[in-house]
Amino acid sequence: MEKLQSQLKQSQSEILSFQEQVRSLSLSKASLSTEITRVSQKCSELEQKVVDLPKVRKDNKELQTRYDTLLQMYGEKAEEVQELQLDLVDVRTAYKAQIEQLLSKVIR
Repeated sequence: MEKLQSQLKQSQSEILSFQEQVRSLSLSKASLSTEITRVSQKCSELEQKVVDLPKVRKDNKELQTRYDTLLQMYGEKAEEVQELQLDLVDVRTAYKAQIEQLLSKVIR
């Protein structure tokens, strides 16, 4: 009888130990399941980015081409403005010279 009681206590201890292991493993499983879900979502996001990458590169190339064209046009217009400003200085100088010449004729 004592032997049976001893075996019963040992069996109960083993059961408690197994129950603790099951609880611990269940927590680990839940944690790993959450991690798998997070990693799967991240993987899906990255896969979508990989799919979108050629379009993004194409768009970037088109934008770079437009930017280069606009930059060239801006440079040309800036040169034109500079030339027109120099022309304006020349015209003003010539206009002042004409006015002075006319004034000198009128004063004589």
